[in-house]
Amino acid sequence: MHLSIEFLHFSNGSGAPDGWRDVKRLDWLSVVECLRGRYIYSCNGSPAVTINPGEAFIAPAGALQDILHRTDKDGIFECRYVLSTPYATARAASTSCIPFRASCRTDFRRLCTTVCCA
Repeated sequence: MHLSIEFLHFSNGSGAPDGWRDVKRLDWLSVVECLRGRYIYSCNGSPAVTINPGEAFIAPAGALQDILHRTDKDGIFECRYVLSTPYATARAASTSCIPFRASCRTDFRRLCTTVCCA
């Protein structure tokens, strides 16, 4: 399989206030892991799911994401994410949003590699 990536960005996020809602479409695939606090997440109008610390979601490019940020008991929210523009067969394979219930905390890089390059 041939894969080309025009854009690849890894980062961390923190400081979102409790109850901050973000509704957006991104031009790239996103893989987002919750580290502290939680997300209430819906994609393309699907029923909302809770993304707890150590869990992640994957949203394909162009998906309508509805994301509610909830802080933990100490008032803290943290996440980490990778944004990418995979093309060719890898892009065609990703057509729906995927919440991950398995622990991604210790294996986030492998999860990102699998999603972007499988």
